[in-house]
Amino acid sequence: MSGGRGGARVVGRCVKRIGGEGRRYWDIFLFCTNIGCEFHSPRVVLVSMRLDRRGTLLGACVMKHYYSTIMVVDDDPNDLIFIEKAFRAIGVKHPIHTINGGLEAIAYIMGEGKFSDRDTYAYPTFITTDLKMPGADGFAVLEHLKNNPEWAVIPTVVLTSSSDLDDIKKAYMLGASSYHLKPSSPAELRQQLKVLHEYWMTCEVPEVDSTGRQLRTNSNGKLGERFAQP
Repeated sequence: MSGGRGGARVVGRCVKRIGGEGRRYWDIFLFCTNIGCEFHSPRVVLVSMRLDRRGTLLGACVMKHYYSTIMVVDDDPNDLIFIEKAFRAIGVKHPIHTINGGLEAIAYIMGEGKFSDRDTYAYPTFITTDLKMPGADGFAVLEHLKNNPEWAVIPTVVLTSSSDLDDIKKAYMLGASSYHLKPSSPAELRQQLKVLHEYWMTCEVPEVDSTGRQLRTNSNGKLGERFAQP
């Protein structure tokens, strides 16, 4: 596969033979990329094809995998390490930025100080945040995102040790995508993040440029025309 602007190219392949004599077929996986041109968010696409022993196509499907930037917010250095390691253990290859507390998270989102370098600190496309942090807590992070429509669409998961019912309610009121208690073991943490990551990878998300900033869309004559874009 090849093409011009936004075209795709094959960057890898894997062939697997399954079944015994009389029932043999091949699964072929092609890893393609459009190399992230200016008008499209960079992404990798996995194309899966199944062929029988004669080479007849039995079926095919396309699974999209967007490049993403994960931001992990916590004031506990150990938790930051554990969460990043858990993401890596489940196969996440995309950039992960571990952020020390709510104040630093807001500075990252605003692009202040060192975070103004969007080549290094791209806009996050997925956020996990603790709640109880000094300076600015997780509620402050959620409130900041909610008050800025351009960022409010970022999937933001609360990952905390608090099971307080009021904390749960307020987190959702402030726009949390989901609320989870921190597991007690690394294995449980890996499983929890695996479920969360795989779920969000199936979701359609707004397109972004190479720095992670959302691109404007054409709303003329469409259902959402009455809603102003940020």
